[in-house]
Amino acid sequence: MTEQTLLQIPAPWHATVAPGDIVAFRFPHETDGSESPKVRPTLVIDVVERFGERYAVLAYGTTNSRRFGRREAYAIDVLDEAERDGASLHRQTRFHASRRLMVSLRNSGFDIRRDACTARLGRLSGDSLKRLQQVRARIHAEQDMRRDRNRQRRAARPVVVETKRKGRIRSAKEVRHV
Repeated sequence: MTEQTLLQIPAPWHATVAPGDIVAFRFPHETDGSESPKVRPTLVIDVVERFGERYAVLAYGTTNSRRFGRREAYAIDVLDEAERDGASLHRQTRFHASRRLMVSLRNSGFDIRRDACTARLGRLSGDSLKRLQQVRARIHAEQDMRRDRNRQRRAARPVVVETKRKGRIRSAKEVRHV
C-alpha cells in the first residue's frame, strides 16, 4: 500500500489576519482632494465579525514623527530596528489609533501582493506589540463607557398612570417603567 501525501492549502490571508498585523491598505485622506489614497502600511487594531463577515479596524501609519497633542495616548511607535524588520517597515513608523476605520477584509483598498496572495506585510513584536495591547484596552474601555452612558439615557423611567371610568379617576394608580 502506498502512502499519500495531502497538500496543505493555506487559508486565505483575510481568514487569519489578527490584531498586530501590518497590512498594505489605501488609507483615505483626511480631507477631500484630487489625489487618490496611496498604499501605506496600516496596523490591524482589531478584527470583528458582523453579519457573518470579518472586518478589520485599521490604524493610519506614517513616518512623520510630529506630535499630535492629546491623541498621543493612541500612538503606537515602531522604533526598534528588529521590530521594524519583523513588521516589514523600512523606517521608524507611528500608527495613529485615533485615526482608524473599520473595513471589510474583502475591501478593494487592500493591496494584495501577487507573488504571495496577501496584503499582510508583517507583524508587531516587542514593545510596539505591548503598546498596541494598551491602546486596544483603552479603546475597548471607552467603548464600554459610551455603551453604559447610552444605556443609562435609555433607562426605564417610572411613570404614574391614572385610569378613568365614566369620567372619574380611579383611586388605584399604576406605575409603569418606560
